[in-house]
Amino acid sequence: MLNKEFYKNNAFFSEFEPVIEDNDHLFFLICVEIFKKAGIDLKISSIRPYDNGINHDSFLIKTEDKKQLMLKISFESDNQFLINESEFLKNNKEKGLIPELLGCGVVKVGDDIRFLVHEHDVGLEMYDLGLSFAVSNCRALFGCLSFVGSSSSSWSINDYAENIFSNLTSIRDSEVVRDKIASVYPKETLDNLIEPIKKDFYSLVGSPIFKSDFFCHGNISPSNTTSAKSLFKFFDFSRCFMGNRFFDLCFFALNFKLDRVYFNRVAKEYCLFYSLD
Repeated sequence: MLNKEFYKNNAFFSEFEPVIEDNDHLFFLICVEIFKKAGIDLKISSIRPYDNGINHDSFLIKTEDKKQLMLKISFESDNQFLINESEFLKNNKEKGLIPELLGCGVVKVGDDIRFLVHEHDVGLEMYDLGLSFAVSNCRALFGCLSFVGSSSSSWSINDYAENIFSNLTSIRDSEVVRDKIASVYPKETLDNLIEPIKKDFYSLVGSPIFKSDFFCHGNISPSNTTSAKSLFKFFDFSRCFMGNRFFDLCFFALNFKLDRVYFNRVAKEYCLFYSLD
């Protein structure tokens, strides 16, 4: 288990068993309290840790009536990523490709816990379908993403960057992180890791490419995308922002780990879909 100091200003969960089904388990009881706070009248049958993230932790919850929900929590009550996703799901309900928000807010269970609960799609995950499936069907993926693209977010590209850099700085400044890295690299290496990237980024913010006002998912990846044949659905909108649509192409390429051949193919399909030269 990573202690709270390591993920200060973020989230963490302990090393749970693969599936929690004991309704006397401490975390099971916490989830029941979260459901009560959110007004979710469903009985939990099982809880499975889904993702131990930097911004928040995710749990897949199955209910007794066979529904599948995603619970996201953070021990930081002002977690900006969960607040951003909560606002997005509240304001963009009609798309069909966006998860339905069931509840969000802060509940006090010892500490104040920021939570978000939404329905979870039961389609096949990209990890199961494979990289070649995503590339071969990328135009259908872009088509589905374009429907989501008519949504809106309260974050600008600057908001997105500020929160990402803030996260990196928090991790960098953690004593646990610094002590571990100092055993391998000089501390000066860590100190100089983020600032040059941040400086370069903000030197480009004024360029025309950053001034576009399209909706960007902000984190297209295999773990955030499911598919049922040619229908793709997306979730985890905690990093969504308004910017240039090419950002999502970049996230797709990076998170799906495309090599040069695959990237050229996907970029060509992307430009053909949006009639770009």
